[in-house]
Amino acid sequence: MASEQPERYRGERVALLKRIPANSPRVLVAGCGRGEIPYLLKRAGFPEVDAVEPREAMFELAATITDRVYSAIDSVPAGTYNCVVLQDIDPWHSQADEALIQLRTRLASPNGQFVWLVDHAGYVSGAGPAAYAVEAAMEAAQRAGLHPFLFWEDIDERPATDGEETIEEKRRRMRRVLFRMVLPEYSPLHYARELHEKGRSDWAYHTLEEIPKGYLNDPQVVAGIQYERIFYLIHWLGTQPPEQAWFHANAIHDLFYEASGERPADAEGYRCYAELLRRCGELPLAREVLRCFHDVYPDEGVREHLQVLESLPEPVHPPVPPEPDSNFAWPGGARFLFMLHPRPHYGADVLYEGLCAALGDEAVDEWPHKPTLHGAQPEHLRNYPCYFDRGGTELEDEVLADRLRSGYYTAILYGDCEKDLPRERVHRLLDAAGSTPIVLIDALDEFYDARPELEAHLGIPRFEAYFKREMVRFHDYGRDTFPLPFAYAGQLGGNPPWESRNREFLWAGHRMLGMRRIVLDALEQHMGWTLNEFFETEKYNRILEDTRVGLNLFGKGFDTVRYWELPAHGCLLVSRRLPIHVPHDFVDGESAVFFESVNELESKLRYYLEQTDAAAQIASQGYKHWRAHHTAEARARQFLWYLHRRLGQGTA
Repeated sequence: MASEQPERYRGERVALLKRIPANSPRVLVAGCGRGEIPYLLKRAGFPEVDAVEPREAMFELAATITDRVYSAIDSVPAGTYNCVVLQDIDPWHSQADEALIQLRTRLASPNGQFVWLVDHAGYVSGAGPAAYAVEAAMEAAQRAGLHPFLFWEDIDERPATDGEETIEEKRRRMRRVLFRMVLPEYSPLHYARELHEKGRSDWAYHTLEEIPKGYLNDPQVVAGIQYERIFYLIHWLGTQPPEQAWFHANAIHDLFYEASGERPADAEGYRCYAELLRRCGELPLAREVLRCFHDVYPDEGVREHLQVLESLPEPVHPPVPPEPDSNFAWPGGARFLFMLHPRPHYGADVLYEGLCAALGDEAVDEWPHKPTLHGAQPEHLRNYPCYFDRGGTELEDEVLADRLRSGYYTAILYGDCEKDLPRERVHRLLDAAGSTPIVLIDALDEFYDARPELEAHLGIPRFEAYFKREMVRFHDYGRDTFPLPFAYAGQLGGNPPWESRNREFLWAGHRMLGMRRIVLDALEQHMGWTLNEFFETEKYNRILEDTRVGLNLFGKGFDTVRYWELPAHGCLLVSRRLPIHVPHDFVDGESAVFFESVNELESKLRYYLEQTDAAAQIASQGYKHWRAHHTAEARARQFLWYLHRRLGQGTA
């Protein structure tokens, strides 16, 4: 059956091209249409594109575009094609069943696929529910012995009614449906392995990428597939220039994080992830990944791989951004319009709080108005740790546009990297901005460069500056990019006396991301702890102030709230080193404790749990360091220092 949550695509008929499997060296187009599909397939580099076109009027056109053209299906050699593209055949057509059955035999192997574009005549005429075409096409495919694997619905974006539309109304706006169909014996996993053996690891990767989520219900199976995707991508990158490793690094990072929580003992998956890090230039983290794995799951292949990495010279990283002034005051003051993501968003919300503290509430207008920054604490967000109660009122779009036209703001801070703000309203405000600089605030978990896609989304030539939370140290983002990791609001911290604390150790969080699983499993086994507690925010803050030693491990992003909140409450921060740029970072053995392997973590934990005076000294310095450099206000002043220099009022 098809995916329960079908994907959608937008565009004209040429969008069909994007849905044709890339691993299709021989494609047969059944029905030339206006000729755009076979033409674009040839332009896109598909090695061999043939057509079957019974209409005399279209036959000559097809002959000029494709490698060869047949006038009837029965003249097409059987078992020849990896993919058959079917258009211009209506599922209600009297010969649809016969055409599907005949075309099925033209597939070269059980791995061959059908792509079928079904138009809706009812959309143009306004008659009949469009969903009938979906049902008719699925029924026709099944009668022909084909299995609907994926489908995409192309919906007219204009709403049918002003209110909440019914399913029937939505179906009337369906312009076309595109099906991907396979033979019953098709196995994506087996096909991917076959492609890899033939030297097409890139095709193998995409074959597994396209498995519909509806087929993946077993987390262990999903993890295995994700590891296999990493394996294929790493092999493919081995034949590509070094910049390709960076291009795919975030995808592999996410796949590894998804897989390792469910299957932590997969040595090949860890080795592939470490190899990606090495190719990107993050050799220290690559070594750390293998050390931690080998400490918990000793493996000869991992040990040998680690020895190779330890013999390599240290990489040359891009220049480190200058350390900013944590007490900087913008000469003469500054005013900002902060375009914030509408939902609670920790990094952006903390920056807003810090800017208000540094400049005054009246100097920062946020759009759209965000109640959680002005005292509101809705029940469904009771565990969100980042409420503030700043002044300011909600401003109408036209008021903000007038201010922009008058040059009222020093800069626009754009913080919606998810692209969820209403695009037309954003464009109207930006059109009024004139020469006001636009600055990108990227607080996402991902470390890729988000500028190009957001510049295209907003229709602007470039951002004047780029502030990035996950600014990894192994990539050169350019001189106009500056670190903006998380921070922790000063009024939320607290530092009760060390001797009054009753809890010796704290970990509280999800354990199914990245390497958390193997580290926490090892601590439970060797230290005798149970590390699966979750607390509501109010109770959690009390526990922080009652804890001596707290552990930080990467989440989906390298930067985590825990890295800042532990020292903010006077706990001794024990952590992996963050492979991102952190202005005025904590110092090992002075204001925090860092580790590079599970064995080292256990050793240091035992030491500092016994040597309480030494632990208390480092925790005290960590709290002072947080107060000086990592409160919301300190982070905002660092941001202002960077921006002031970037806008030409200092030396970048």
